[in-house]
Amino acid sequence: MKWVRNVIVDIVVGVVIIIAALSKIEWLAIVVIAYTVLMLVLKFLAVISDPFMKSVQKGKVTAIQAPLWFTSSLYAVNVVVLLAFGWYYTAAQWVVIWLFSWIAFKKSKKAKVKSEKNKNSTRSLE
Repeated sequence: MKWVRNVIVDIVVGVVIIIAALSKIEWLAIVVIAYTVLMLVLKFLAVISDPFMKSVQKGKVTAIQAPLWFTSSLYAVNVVVLLAFGWYYTAAQWVVIWLFSWIAFKKSKKAKVKSEKNKNSTRSLE
C-alpha cells in the first residue's frame, strides 16, 4: 500500500471530474478539460520518447508504481462518469490516456526486467 501516496493526485482528479460533471460549474469544466489535454500530451510523450521519460525521472526510479488494476479502475470511473454526463470528447481522450498509460506501464516493466538482467550479468562477470 506504499503506492497509495503516489496516486493521490489521480484520486483527486477523479473526484474533480465527478464534481464537474454533476455540478456543471463552468470553470471546473475548464480545469477538467485542461488537465485532460495536459495528461494526453504527457502520456503520449511517455510512450514515444524514452529520453523524455529519463528526463522526468530523478536518478534511479524509487517511486513505487500503483498496480495496473488500480490505475485502470480510476481511468474506467473517469470514462464512465464522463460518458454518463455527455462529455463524449473528453471521455474519448481519457480512453486514449488509459491506453497510453497501459503502454507506458508495459514499457517500464520491460525496461525494469532488462535492467535487472544487465545487473545480474554484470555481477556474474565480477
